[in-house]
Amino acid sequence: AGSRTVFKIGLRNTGSWTWSSAASLPVQIGARIVPLVAGQGTASEPRFLLPGKIAPGESLETEIVLDWPSVPGRYRLSLDLVIEDLAWFADEVGAPLASGEIEVRAP
Repeated sequence: AGSRTVFKIGLRNTGSWTWSSAASLPVQIGARIVPLVAGQGTASEPRFLLPGKIAPGESLETEIVLDWPSVPGRYRLSLDLVIEDLAWFADEVGAPLASGEIEVRAP
């Protein structure tokens, strides 16, 4: 609880338009951290800028530093791309980049 983890993420753009955090429709890496038990902890959705543009057919590796909730418990963590104020990629294609249940323990 209250610690952080570095995640290495590999992205490949299989679409038809360039992803960029500096675009008018910015694409960012997003995390969804949701408690599995209602009232136990707070949900959060931190964002992380892409380190550069990713054109169709290109790949990129990057790291994000994720801060864990301060309240111990079981959470669902999903990592995905998000077009800010428009949509999460998973909502359009059916699955996030990575997802799983995690247990946040007291230090």
